[in-house]
Amino acid sequence: SLPSTKTRQDDENISIVDVEVDTEGAPLVSQPDAIVSGTMRRYQLKGLEWLLWMYDHNMSPILGDEMGLGKTLQTISFLAALKFNRGVSGPFLVVVPLSVLSSWMNEFRKWCPSLRVVRLHSQDKQERERLRKHVLSDLQSFDVIVTTYEYVVVPEMRATLASRIYWRVVILDEGHKVKNENAIISQAVRRIRSEIVILLTGMFIDVACALTQSHILTHSLDNLRRYT
Repeated sequence: SLPSTKTRQDDENISIVDVEVDTEGAPLVSQPDAIVSGTMRRYQLKGLEWLLWMYDHNMSPILGDEMGLGKTLQTISFLAALKFNRGVSGPFLVVVPLSVLSSWMNEFRKWCPSLRVVRLHSQDKQERERLRKHVLSDLQSFDVIVTTYEYVVVPEMRATLASRIYWRVVILDEGHKVKNENAIISQAVRRIRSEIVILLTGMFIDVACALTQSHILTHSLDNLRRYT
């Protein structure tokens, strides 16, 4: 059966939803046909099922798994399911640390080469301007933008990512990077408009407490949940 929810209110009337996921039952979803180069494991399919359920209910989750359990694959399969199984077009935005940018691009190419993925990061000012004017201005030319936390604070990019585009889904890898609401990165991310935000982290408890206390990403704080 689909997950049920329990809702409580904190002191500031922000709804925190604890979603009870049946981690023992058989997955209700199958691996998207667009996901190639391997077979997803059962717990990864349960993660995909949960992400789709959260999206259907307009909830912004925290996907908290230990390193090596496939958060990246679950995320890519979620975007593939939206795009190819449900016909939900993007744009989708993935924000990652610079150190794993190439890894994310490789994982997209490996698992879902049919998604049109654009790397949005450059130290060259002229290249940044080209990306801003000719790539981000044509939302039909891509499905996914993968960029970095460093890039979202670049003034011209910050304005474009936050004000000119309404993203279907924003994914924040290593979400603990935005737990300090006073940090420049956190303030830049808060301005990005989207339907839902998914935080990926291996530090769920720290992130959830910090987000709840600071009210950072207020529009996505309606629902916090760990899936393991």
